[in-house]
Amino acid sequence: VGDAALQRRTGVWWDLNTCPVPDGFDPRRVRGCIESAVHKQMGHRSKVVIYAMGNLEYISSDLLEEIAYSGIVLVHAPCGIKILSSLE
Repeated sequence: VGDAALQRRTGVWWDLNTCPVPDGFDPRRVRGCIESAVHKQMGHRSKVVIYAMGNLEYISSDLLEEIAYSGIVLVHAPCGIKILSSLE
């Protein structure tokens, strides 16, 4: 991976409430799966920053801890994702 590719950043916004971690899937593997899909889709490697958003009160603290441990940024959006998309 060249220096230019490492300087690129790609952001991913993941709605945890409408797209939860599937039952039986190791949440620590989500980051790698998302990064792999992004790199395949974009045709190049870049630093991927993942934001897991939603009303985190409805998600178990154990699951949130494992997601955060993988380097995914948790964003509590108690009113849902629609309010965040209106900020564009």
